[in-house]
Order: sequence, then structure tokens, then C-alpha cells
Amino acid sequence: MPSRSRTALALAAAGFCTIALAADQPAKIAPPPQFHTDMSKLEEAATPGLEHRFLGHFVGDWSVAIRQKRPGAAPVDFTATATFSWILDGRFLREDLHAEIDGFPIDMIRFLGYDRFRGRYTLAWMGSTSTAITTAEGDQNVGGDEITLFGVMDEPHLDLRDRSTKTVYRSISKDRFVVELHDLHIPDPNSLVLSMRYTRVP
Repeated sequence: MPSRSRTALALAAAGFCTIALAADQPAKIAPPPQFHTDMSKLEEAATPGLEHRFLGHFVGDWSVAIRQKRPGAAPVDFTATATFSWILDGRFLREDLHAEIDGFPIDMIRFLGYDRFRGRYTLAWMGSTSTAITTAEGDQNVGGDEITLFGVMDEPHLDLRDRSTKTVYRSISKDRFVVELHDLHIPDPNSLVLSMRYTRVP
């Protein structure tokens, strides 16, 4: 092979190797921006505010009348007991609820709070009938006696996933309030699938 051809082949091979090596190199990542730390903002976001005072209304022991219903089926009524208590120095409200349906025990834990940084009420709950953690977030009404939160939940017993929900906490008096769960895939006025009426235990 003429020397000129060999030189061309060598240059081509070198160019191919250079491309292959470049392809193997990780892409350069831009350095993170230089954030300015403002600890006063962190302190403000971490301090319970006026919104938490409304949640304080729920602290205590309650008896609960529950009605669960589905379109085309008779509602199921049962009772429960619930205790609300502050955790993490008044930042979150914890509810421990216990019920029995036909001798079958049901336990549920709910956490209700207010995210001061995002300006939203937050809800997370889990129970002995599921391995999922369900969350929702929302706002208080103008009148100040109601919180409405929106989220997504699954219903394994119906083989349904990602059902959009609305949860409403409605204060009636200092000794009574209602929690409603709506399945937003069901047209109004039948979207209410669970109603929980709380009465304070003296």
C-alpha cells in the first residue's frame, strides 16, 4: 500500500477513535447556582402561624358517626373514636381513629398541617386497610370555617386508580365538625362517598 494511503487510513482511524472516546465522556454539568441563604425565611416557614390556630379546634377526643356510600348501593353506617393531638411542637395535627365494621377493626392515622412556605393546608393519611399513603392539599374558605383539599387516591376493592378526590373539613361549632370525602369522578350531587361527623367527648 502506498505510504500516502497508509497515512490517510491512520488519520481516519485516529479520528474515529477520538469520536468514540468523546462519546464515552460524561456530559459536563453546569455548576449549581450560588444560593443566598436566608435563615430568617427558614425560621418563618418553620414557625406555626395563624392558620395553625384553626387546626387547634380539633384537638381532643371525639366520637365519630361514619356513613360510607356508593351509587346504586345502600349506605353503610358505623361508629368510631378519634383523638387529635399536636406533634412536632404544634406544627402538625395527628388524628388516631379506630373503628370496627362487623367485628373487623380499622385503624387510621391522619396528619393535618399548614405549609407556610407554600401557603397551603396539607393532609396525609394511612390506615390498616391499605399500604398506601394518600395526600392532599388545599385552602381555607373566606368565612374561615372550612378547609377544602384536593388529592388523588386508589380504591383497590374496586380496582380503581388515580381517583381525583376532594376532602372537606367543616367546623360546625366548638364541639362538632364534619369531614367529607368526595370522588370527583362521580358527577354531582352524588360525589360524596364518605361522611364523618365528629362530636366532642366531654
